[in-house]
Amino acid sequence: MAITFDVDKSYPKEGFDNVPIGEDIKLRFSVPPDLKSIKESVILYGPDQDRTMIGDGTYLKRGTDLANYLRSPNQKGFIDFDVKIEIEGAPSHLVRPGADVPATAILTPKTVLTPNTEYNLYVFGVDIEEPDTGLDLKNKAISRRTTYEPAKGGAAHPGLKILGTFKGAEDDTLNIEITELIAGHNPKYKWWFASEGASSGRQIGNRAVQRWRSLDKGLMIRFYEFDYAVNDLITVKCYPEELLAASAHITFNTSSNEVTVPTVKSSSDIGISELIPSVEDDVITEVFRVLEMSPADKSINNATSTEKIVITFNKNIDSTTVTKDTLKVYKQPVTGVYGSTADTVEIRKLVSVAGKQITVEI
Repeated sequence: MAITFDVDKSYPKEGFDNVPIGEDIKLRFSVPPDLKSIKESVILYGPDQDRTMIGDGTYLKRGTDLANYLRSPNQKGFIDFDVKIEIEGAPSHLVRPGADVPATAILTPKTVLTPNTEYNLYVFGVDIEEPDTGLDLKNKAISRRTTYEPAKGGAAHPGLKILGTFKGAEDDTLNIEITELIAGHNPKYKWWFASEGASSGRQIGNRAVQRWRSLDKGLMIRFYEFDYAVNDLITVKCYPEELLAASAHITFNTSSNEVTVPTVKSSSDIGISELIPSVEDDVITEVFRVLEMSPADKSINNATSTEKIVITFNKNIDSTTVTKDTLKVYKQPVTGVYGSTADTVEIRKLVSVAGKQITVEI
């Protein structure tokens, strides 16, 4: 039951023209792929971009060779994307299913693709044939899913999440045992792999705060708010990597359209047929969306003298819908406790609407 990539049930296909710029990319596999390996082993690139991101949200620093390379004339720019996996049938599994369960990796670009432009999508397997990107991709290949849902007593455990690609050589079980509760609810814990024995359990001195903690063999865990009890034992089934054998290279061209609305639903058995547009249809609906913000969304080091926020949409705005309840501005200090919102306060603003733009004076 090796993992295979089904080009015919993926979107877009090789040579597709007029792919809407707002569409997700759907990659169909014979079995659920490993999320982290998708992020590392799928590349989407198109026109050169002055400032770009690559991989799982890592900024390229100005002045580095790679950053300069991506800004070089006539070269391509990488498109960062979010990934989610949709599994056919029962989406939650505590162990690797005994039969193949097809799944789709859905890639959502973090920036809107450029209209009427050629893009290249690489799906890397063991037989990787490196594109001319300037990256070392020799050890990159998509793997079958390597970890499954954390469980307690045979049921999924909502208080813990697992992240990463298991790097062990044999099937194994990760054990996390709650050893102590601080102030009645914040747990301390130890963890070990079954292959090593419980005596190898590593004690974590800090409480299980809600951020990712590195373990071993490529894995990380994160605790969420939950009613834990001392001696709770949470297990995660782990399996060695099974790598995709054949790579794929898909070239497609975008259109200036945002979304294609099918007049007839697809008969695809991909399990998410309503999400896949029909490229034969010509009924176009442009979704109301933000085109640009100044300062840019998620930008940092903006001038302290910034007094205006300008938001540009793709359609004219109904000014009656822009109220104190539908548009709010908050401020928060850049230092403090991770994830805390205690110091977040709403600030006063003056709002004006003109055509496709909202101007917020603060």
